[in-house]
Amino acid sequence: MLRLGAVVIVLCCTSLLAACGGGGGAGSGGDGLLIDPPPTEPNTPQFASGLYENTDGIDPLPSFRAVTLPSSSRFEYRRDVPTGSPGIAIVPYIAPGTTVPDDLIAMAYRAAELWTRRIEGIREHDSPYFHLELSEDRVLEVDLVVGFPQVDCGAGADACATHYADPGTDPPGLDANSDNPSIVLTPGHVREIVRNGQLTIDGFRTLTHEFGHVLDYTDPTNTQDIYHGNCSGGAIMCERWDRNVPAIPVERDFDGILHHYDLRADTDHKEFGIWADVPGDASDLKYFGVQVTRTLRVERATDIWDPAASGFIGDQISIEARVNGTRSDGPTAGMGTVSWSGDLIAVDTVRFQPVLGSADLSMDLEDIDTLDAAFTDLLRTDDAGMTHAVSNLAYTLDRTGDTWAASNDAVLASFYTVGEDPSGAVAGTLDDERRNLMGAFGALRDE
Repeated sequence: MLRLGAVVIVLCCTSLLAACGGGGGAGSGGDGLLIDPPPTEPNTPQFASGLYENTDGIDPLPSFRAVTLPSSSRFEYRRDVPTGSPGIAIVPYIAPGTTVPDDLIAMAYRAAELWTRRIEGIREHDSPYFHLELSEDRVLEVDLVVGFPQVDCGAGADACATHYADPGTDPPGLDANSDNPSIVLTPGHVREIVRNGQLTIDGFRTLTHEFGHVLDYTDPTNTQDIYHGNCSGGAIMCERWDRNVPAIPVERDFDGILHHYDLRADTDHKEFGIWADVPGDASDLKYFGVQVTRTLRVERATDIWDPAASGFIGDQISIEARVNGTRSDGPTAGMGTVSWSGDLIAVDTVRFQPVLGSADLSMDLEDIDTLDAAFTDLLRTDDAGMTHAVSNLAYTLDRTGDTWAASNDAVLASFYTVGEDPSGAVAGTLDDERRNLMGAFGALRDE
């Protein structure tokens, strides 16, 4: 519902009038399934990568935006995240006994992503209506209300939505005390959009359309219904449609939210990064960190009814760990033990959330072919900014040339000159599939 002063308008969609679709997905379970990577160079102390199926439709943005970067570190941190785009959190309300697609929640996240990845910022406007604008750091919760027979979307509609600017509106028919906008799927529509346990492309279309309402789509040229496009087919927000319609928003659809948002150029991916720079000019180690890229593609469907949406959707996460610098030959044999301390920047390859912690390395100079590495005080940050402890890690690395490697190359390290010391810094990559972690670390020699 969209509240205009004292008037409440239900944004409804029927299977005959408007493009209110729903979606299916590429599976569920969030197991961070590693895809066989394309032929590339093997991991090195300066680069490691992995490509993963994003089975749960996870958006890394909220966690990368929420993570607290170290305030006391030997390095200078920087964060790269898209500006403006709101994070989305789906809050499901499923009626007891309702059979829903296994991939419903993942597909709802994907439907939202198709809109929000284009949003660059909030636009000031002179609308007479009340609006609760999104702040850059806010995660927008959206209630997904499914299969409740007491829900009335009005006029026989299959689905409806409330605008995010309508605080205090509970999901229709429920006493949930929710201030969130909501998307409602009626029992009849739920039965229509499930095929073999998956959401159909028609169902995905419904979800994508309803998220347009959540973001306050309007078409002033449609004097009969400004909340739907004055068109038939060719756009997700049209008030009329045929079987051959897109399941994704097109430029005409994005024009309908320009009164609220500044938009970035069309893209099928978003990038997130956390980096640590080595201060000063004396070090040959320059920086280390991680980059995460989410790529979401939806092909145009020629028949929106029966096919599973998963057959039209590709959703993948690429993680890269990088170290930048010029490597040295490493320490010279001698007496005593030396140590290096610094930081680890990593990513949980199941949840796709950042993990930060300490990196401590040591070497007995009588055996410079062996290097011990420990990663401790590891904390994973979730979408809400809460931290979760991760088990400490310890490895023994053996030397081959200018590289020190742990078993199965789970850790690879090399040394870097700082000033006149060829072993002034050590850095490398972590790729431990058993611990579901990939990252990069850097450490400076202790006095």
